[in-house]
Amino acid sequence: MIRLLIIDDSFFVRQVVKKMVSDDPEIEVIGEACDGKEGIAKIRELKPDVITLDLVMPVQDGIMTIEEVIAESLTPCVIFSSLSSPMTEISKSLYDMGLFHLLKKPTDPEQFSAVRKELISNIKSAAKTDLTKLNKNYRSAVSSGGDGSGHLGKLLIIACPGPKLSYPEEFISCISTVKCPIIVQHFLQAQIAEAWIRVLKKISHVSVKFAEDGDLLIPSRMLVSPSAKALEVARFEHNGAIQLIDVDKSSKPRLDTLFISAAHAYREKTVLVVFPGLGQNDGIEGIKTMRQMGCKVFIHNEQLIVSKIIDNTLANKILPTEKLAEEVLAFVN
Repeated sequence: MIRLLIIDDSFFVRQVVKKMVSDDPEIEVIGEACDGKEGIAKIRELKPDVITLDLVMPVQDGIMTIEEVIAESLTPCVIFSSLSSPMTEISKSLYDMGLFHLLKKPTDPEQFSAVRKELISNIKSAAKTDLTKLNKNYRSAVSSGGDGSGHLGKLLIIACPGPKLSYPEEFISCISTVKCPIIVQHFLQAQIAEAWIRVLKKISHVSVKFAEDGDLLIPSRMLVSPSAKALEVARFEHNGAIQLIDVDKSSKPRLDTLFISAAHAYREKTVLVVFPGLGQNDGIEGIKTMRQMGCKVFIHNEQLIVSKIIDNTLANKILPTEKLAEEVLAFVN
């Protein structure tokens, strides 16, 4: 008997998956979890043979969860997510980590029955996975993301301190071949930010979402700052992750918080692009730290360049949008 744990933030999906496998005499559903954090706790408590796992969940997303699951050789996984198309970069990264199965979750509830047979087959195949080999493949994959010196891979930060969004939108549409993690820090009010992220999802060639506490910085994913939140980059052995800080509780301005933390985590592998709106009191100290750490700093030429940037030659280059995209692509690819 294969003991199955279902991890998905949707109650509907959990019930559907349970119903889909209930008629198979070789599979028993032993539990459910609504996010990755609860899922890890349930895995350790119930010790399932296989888990089904969504990628997009609150509290702790599927990417972070799957890394923890594989790194600790906890249990084989079947990724069952709307983001699990084999054509997505996220899926490629998960395959490279040694994941056994990925299955596209239908967007139409009426189509779930059509994937029932494939889901059951994947669960049974996953149950035969050699966890030792899975863990070895994972270790090899995450290690290859560095440069052999223990440094993380490259990171692109886009700072949009002003209300004019046409420049960053044009820039993002020009960097379609970028594969590294991307962080976008803005100063927009919540309602405007909600509308803007919908625009970014249309023009970007990578996965786009509002950053949540604990989100991993993985290839081909853009994390956008929620309103009234400062983003801080934390470093683990082979990964960077986001920590959210309330702006009114932060000891530093939000741009400085992001720039300084990213510089310490990613060092010379960081490239920063600053669009119009930079002021005198937020970002300058962060840019200084980035340059000291060997990071690349590019400033849009429509920025009313503050004297501190000119006087201290803090920018590598001051360029129009198209040239900014060329410089970034040359650095990160």
